[in-house]
Amino acid sequence: MKEITNLIHELVQKYNYKPLPKEESARVKQIYAENIPNLCDWKPLKDSNGQNISSGFERIVIGDYGAYIEILEEQINLDILYVPPRQKFRLGKHFWGKYIWLTSDGINKIYKQIKTVSYADYKVGYYYISPYEVGQ
Repeated sequence: MKEITNLIHELVQKYNYKPLPKEESARVKQIYAENIPNLCDWKPLKDSNGQNISSGFERIVIGDYGAYIEILEEQINLDILYVPPRQKFRLGKHFWGKYIWLTSDGINKIYKQIKTVSYADYKVGYYYISPYEVGQ
């Protein structure tokens, strides 16, 4: 959904991943919730090439900057994931960010959460992907 992607981009530009004002947060979370594709948590998630990304998922988390599917390490298909070349800096010991950026097809963004954030209920050690970047 291009509209959701554009909305998230605008919010990032304006608020730089800081928690949104209460009313704005409620407004955008409602938009995200109303536009989540119908997915079954017990069915595999597939990338743009039809590869199984995971055997299922735990839940969909809705934060200020989008809706994301939460996947346990036991559910994710680590064999097909890799860090894109431009994101390898995230693997360094001095990296201070909140997630490692992975992909399975060079298109999707799969995040491995390594620190908590204030704008969503993401859990350290879990993997996250946008529901708009997968199929079943």
